[in-house]
Amino acid sequence: MNRRTRQIRTLVFALLGALAALGRASAADPMDFAMDLGTQLGKADFCGFDTDEFFKRSLRAVDARFKDEAKRNEATQVIQAAYAAWAGNGPQKESCAQFRPEYEKSLQALRDAGF
Repeated sequence: MNRRTRQIRTLVFALLGALAALGRASAADPMDFAMDLGTQLGKADFCGFDTDEFFKRSLRAVDARFKDEAKRNEATQVIQAAYAAWAGNGPQKESCAQFRPEYEKSLQALRDAGF
């Protein structure tokens, strides 16, 4: 992985940290990072947004973030649990239309990071 790619990935994790400041999951805790990915996937699925690309990129981000297989499996389970919880309830305190820009921004951050 080249220096530029590492910098972009660092920016993605910083972006997730910024989301934490807005009441989202903390990027400092890897499992919160995984929960945030699952939450966004669940909300997006509930809203009927296309989630295929976000899902694939999320798995790549988890693979990059978690080198230990046991932790990677745990993170994947966290994503699945958060997804299931939010897919049944959708966004709260916001409409799907209000959630869409946040989702698109997160997807773009994953793209920019090369995941």
